Amino acid sequence: MTFSELVKARYSVRKFSDKPIEPEKLNAVLEAARLAPTAKNLQPVHVYVVASPQGMEKMRTLTPCHYGAPVVLIFAKNTQEEWHHPQEDLTSGSEDVAIAATHAMLAATDQGLGTCWVKFFVP
Repeated sequence: MTFSELVKARYSVRKFSDKPIEPEKLNAVLEAARLAPTAKNLQPVHVYVVASPQGMEKMRTLTPCHYGAPVVLIFAKNTQEEWHHPQEDLTSGSEDVAIAATHAMLAATDQGLGTCWVKFFVP
């Protein structure tokens, strides 16, 4: 699949199959996130994989937007590791995380997996 075909094929899934994700496919997605560029290569991005029944039950209590996904990837930044502008109150962590998540979603599409970007969590 060309890159153009890949970006056209990616869409937000809102009803997932309960079929388990093959480890090699999940590893390919995680590797794409790991290879994503970050400001000054500081790599403040951390990806947490939630796949256990207990973890997925917790996800269902935190957001109505789990859509029955068999695995959830949580993208976070370490604010101590992100790039800080030396004179302005600017950091790069949010952008770094967004790039890594985008790489992961495109890699998932390439692996035949569906994704949905979610930013709706109950505090």
